[in-house]
Amino acid sequence: MSMRGLGEGRTRTKSKPQTSAIGKSGLKTILRSGASDMAILLSEKLAISVLELAEVLSVGRNVAYELVNRTDFPAVRIGERRIIIPVDRLKEWLTNQGEVFHGQSNC
Repeated sequence: MSMRGLGEGRTRTKSKPQTSAIGKSGLKTILRSGASDMAILLSEKLAISVLELAEVLSVGRNVAYELVNRTDFPAVRIGERRIIIPVDRLKEWLTNQGEVFHGQSNC
C-alpha cells in the first residue's frame, strides 16, 4: 500500500484566465497603454460598468460601489443587478464635484 502526499496523483485542469467585461484586449490593455488611451475608451463608449469606473477613477471596487449608490451619482440600474454609468453624465458629475470642492475650500 503506497501513501500519496497531498496533491499527488491528481491532475490539474487549466482554467480560463479571467477577463474584464470588455474582453481580452479591452480595458486592461488600455490601462497599460496610458491615460491617452483611457480618454479614447471614454470617448468611444456610451456607458461603463462599475468595475470600469473603479479602473478609470483609480479606486477600489468597494469605493466604486459606494459611489454608484449615492443619490447624486449618475448611475443607471438595469434590472435588479446590472449598473451602468453613462460616460457623458460621469464627466459632468466629476466637473461639478470639482466646483463643489473648490467652493467649500477655505483658501
